[in-house]
Amino acid sequence: MIGNLLDTKHEPIAPSMDDYDVERIMSRIAQTDGKEANRIFDAFNVELNRLISTIRSQITEEHEIVECERIKRILGMLPVEQKFLRMKEKVWHVRRHIINKDRDFFFNRDYGKMIKRDKNQAFIEAAIEIVKAHFDVLTPAEKDFYWRSAAKMLKLVIDFKKELGEYTTSS
Repeated sequence: MIGNLLDTKHEPIAPSMDDYDVERIMSRIAQTDGKEANRIFDAFNVELNRLISTIRSQITEEHEIVECERIKRILGMLPVEQKFLRMKEKVWHVRRHIINKDRDFFFNRDYGKMIKRDKNQAFIEAAIEIVKAHFDVLTPAEKDFYWRSAAKMLKLVIDFKKELGEYTTSS
């Protein structure tokens, strides 16, 4: 049921995952054949890298370029499964807003509640600010790229939830 899929009003914001949470999910993945999970991890990583490369190509301010390159390096050091596992519930939580292309939701949101309070918080918030600063001057085709990319990432999260038995048509 698409109605239930989009009902996120009463869902709590997904907490940031720690290493134990990642290991717990990895042990569940080990109980599957793993091929589908690997496909999802790889596809998500490709989409995330495409998104970051696109952001990088659209900015010209030196401090934004430096921040974007730093994000790219840090994400490049994380194993693909960790990138996905640490982001999947955040993507899932905002699914209704991705599907509805709700720009205002993303632009008026307090990301401090979604971002783990650690050394990486500042650069994650900087990345969000870079996108927000440039989004309104993009062409309709460029804006559509961002929405399509978010939708692809959401689809991969749904595929993963199906693989682990966490998703049904009434989810």
